[in-house]
Amino acid sequence: VDVLRQRGDISREQLDRLLAAAGYQGHTGAVLAALDPSGRGRVDPDALITWLYTPSKKSESAVPKIEVGQQGGLAAIGSVDAVSPRLSDFGASPRLSAYGSKDVEKMKQYMEVPSNLREAVEEYRQMAQMLADDFLSRGKNPQAEAFIEQVCVEKILEGCLFVGHVKTDLDSVAGAIGAAYLWRGVATRAEREFNGEIAYALKFAGIEPPPFFDDVPGAVTPDASGKLLGVCLVDHNEEKQMTEALRKDPQKNKRICGLIDHHC
Repeated sequence: VDVLRQRGDISREQLDRLLAAAGYQGHTGAVLAALDPSGRGRVDPDALITWLYTPSKKSESAVPKIEVGQQGGLAAIGSVDAVSPRLSDFGASPRLSAYGSKDVEKMKQYMEVPSNLREAVEEYRQMAQMLADDFLSRGKNPQAEAFIEQVCVEKILEGCLFVGHVKTDLDSVAGAIGAAYLWRGVATRAEREFNGEIAYALKFAGIEPPPFFDDVPGAVTPDASGKLLGVCLVDHNEEKQMTEALRKDPQKNKRICGLIDHHC
């Protein structure tokens, strides 16, 4: 109880974990319907405790007796019929159990992990936004040392295809997306299939996956104007790491017009 109160309101994710740990997985909706009529997706700890252990008016005699267990925790003794305590709403009788120090520690883990995750997501979201704002600012207001690079390089990269390496990872996909945005080009991916980390990150950011390199007009076959587009390699610099179609292209050395890679 003290652990719950110290953590503040319980989120839906935390409630899922708590109910699953207690053997009532899948009943989060019922609890939220009773304790969160406004639809905030959060439950007050005291309200949850009261709701679980307060009998309904129909049958107060059927409330399980709560007493201190041998390990200093709470032990629920007795049974619950179908009309009394809130636990019966879950369609199962409470199990005879005692909660000790290990259970309290486990409870802390259930409560702390989601909170730490949210804190990390928020922290890195702010960092990413600061970096993005800085990049955009530098692009609009280049410093003196960036003048030559802007004049000599940026025009070359404008409108080209940006593609990462095979064994596609998040770095190569995110790098291609970012570079294509900065130089008004087309982001592509080196392989048709991509892993769950990439899928999760793209969904989280609300960005559609970049198309497979071979499927983009101007990548393998000429585009509507009859031309093959220039290519900028992202996150790699070796021929063996290139997407297969580009690697086998006899004109690749003429088509590759840029390289953005921290491995160089």
